[in-house]
Amino acid sequence: MIRVKDLNYTYPSTSQPALRRLAFDIQPGEIFGFLGPSGAGKSTTQKILIGLLRDYQGSIEVMGRELSQWGSEYYEQVGVSFEFPNHFLKLSALENLTYFSRLYRGKTHDPRLLLGWVGLEEDSHLLVSQFSKGMKNRLSVARALLHDPQIIFLDEPTSGLDPVNARGMKDLILAQRAAGKTVFLTTHDMTIADELCSRVALIVDGEIRQVGTPRDLKLQHGRSSLRISYANGKRLEHREFGLQGLADNAEFLSVLRTGQVQTLHSQEASLEDVILQFRNGFYYAVLFVLALWVGVLSLARNLDFGVIIPIMVLMNLVVGTFYFMAAMLLLEKGEGTLEAQIVSPLRAREYLLSKVISLALLALLENVLIVLALRGLQFNLWPLAAGLLLAAALYTLFGFLTAARYDSINGYFFPSIGWLLLLSLPILRSLGIVDHWSMYLHPLQAPLTLLQAAIQPLAAWQWVYGVGYSLVWLGLVVFWSGRTYSRFVVLKAGVIA
Repeated sequence: MIRVKDLNYTYPSTSQPALRRLAFDIQPGEIFGFLGPSGAGKSTTQKILIGLLRDYQGSIEVMGRELSQWGSEYYEQVGVSFEFPNHFLKLSALENLTYFSRLYRGKTHDPRLLLGWVGLEEDSHLLVSQFSKGMKNRLSVARALLHDPQIIFLDEPTSGLDPVNARGMKDLILAQRAAGKTVFLTTHDMTIADELCSRVALIVDGEIRQVGTPRDLKLQHGRSSLRISYANGKRLEHREFGLQGLADNAEFLSVLRTGQVQTLHSQEASLEDVILQFRNGFYYAVLFVLALWVGVLSLARNLDFGVIIPIMVLMNLVVGTFYFMAAMLLLEKGEGTLEAQIVSPLRAREYLLSKVISLALLALLENVLIVLALRGLQFNLWPLAAGLLLAAALYTLFGFLTAARYDSINGYFFPSIGWLLLLSLPILRSLGIVDHWSMYLHPLQAPLTLLQAAIQPLAAWQWVYGVGYSLVWLGLVVFWSGRTYSRFVVLKAGVIA
């Protein structure tokens, strides 16, 4: 029904591709789930398939015909329900469907019948402006089914629905499959995909990582084990046993004979677990870089320790705070976590403070452990800790400021390299490559000066400069970050944090 091969797409305003080398096929009568975190490329793919975005590269065949060769008759064959419904608000639900039914050449369903399918028959004469989000979403699905299309595109069809109406929507989708319709379901709700989809494609950062049935993906990424809960006297205990050789496992058989078994669960992964495993690849890369630098620095024992410390701090803080902060920000931005803070007591100051403290303490622990491994106990802990905490806080906030303009790691990665080169200039002074007074104006030079006190005495002016200039920059960047936070998170709602 649909065949996609080597699909690539880049939005005109960006240099990074939103989709890269997508390839999948959808069979007639199949519910095909397109899963992934927010910002992964799900909606972009759907917009291309329904003809809203045209300047793509690659091949798309729909019902045996290249998508670019279809004309207006294409929309007689497909129905679309967008995540954000767009209706005529000053018309009733019945008037909306009646209007759209007259745009099609072929036969259409009775609008009253469709409103009954989505549970809006009693609200058919109510103005859509008075509808809730869930009601508008149900009306959007009804409009997608109006002309009895062969292919149905549904984007987050259960968004804003209560459990009863969500169950009705699922039943309606299954009924469409039973009628031979092909459904392209875009969602980040793993439960919906698990219940409805024949197959799912997992998309992360614009690339399809895997395609398969929900069961196959869960088994592949799950654990081959059985979790048992049983009563042992007055206590409830839990044990996990491997499935291989379970019939001959004496301990498992003993629990069955003597314990009061309450539950048995196979430990397969959920689809959410599978998605998270792919997203955690970023953090695995971070750990690899850290391990690499520990190995490199362990071979550099013959270097002067005053050179090793700034190199170590720079490399570790770049990964441990600058990129970690960016990753968390982009994840929370994509998932809507930050926008949810509009209606919570948490505001910019508390959000930034929690991130800075958590990442600074993490950086302190990591770097102190590395110093211990390289140097032993021959250093002054307090200036080392002060320098590390201040440097980590600055890197964290600069990472926040850099990432605030972007919606994905891919778009953020290359611009961030330029920032890091600028932030890394003090390392040139530590290596003796550049030794100019202007380096003391750099925001990272002050905490690196404090780090020197861990292994050698500092003059009084160096202490004043290291502490004072670090705090000045910290205050400026906190203020700048708070302004940035308010602008890109809460400005949408007209609320100032």
